[in-house]
Amino acid sequence: MRGKEGDRNRDLTLALREYEYQVQQIKDLYGKSLTASILKKQLNEYFHVEEDALVDLSVDYYFKLYVEELKNVGDIKFKSIRSYKITFDKFKKFKKGKEIFLTDLDNDTLTEFIVFLRSKYKLNDNTLYRNFGFFKVFLNWCIKKGVNVPLAFKDIKLSPFETDDIALRDSDLDTLAGLELDKGLKNTGICF
Repeated sequence: MRGKEGDRNRDLTLALREYEYQVQQIKDLYGKSLTASILKKQLNEYFHVEEDALVDLSVDYYFKLYVEELKNVGDIKFKSIRSYKITFDKFKKFKKGKEIFLTDLDNDTLTEFIVFLRSKYKLNDNTLYRNFGFFKVFLNWCIKKGVNVPLAFKDIKLSPFETDDIALRDSDLDTLAGLELDKGLKNTGICF
């Protein structure tokens, strides 16, 4: 057992050193103009990774898995699943048909998504907070599944603001519906 584990660790160490060496070569070649997408492309070319092999890391693919799991587990309301889907539809519009991988979700991409939500949908701070919160929950789920997701989303802080809106629960509405009012109020034009 110890021999197999030692062999596996040695193989992993060699593979990591090879990646480290290639990353340094690419850094030296591109200098300050190096971006995450260039690095990814160069590493994929060097290690002969086919683009088809990366499809399973797409945001689309994992989001579909996420929604399926939510449905199968069944401890989440239909309304919440619908909210996740609406947020994801907004993300699809943001990416304009371009395939985006989970590994592409760096700080810049996520900031652009937030700006897109503000400008395209004119979201107030609370709605933006809720929409991006749905997206963060999805990304945390991906991490729990063992997917390599950049942690930049954890650094993005949006703050909701305190509103003076009053939300009534169904029980509050039932109470109001069953309320017997003084006959004098009926003549004031106030209707319930």
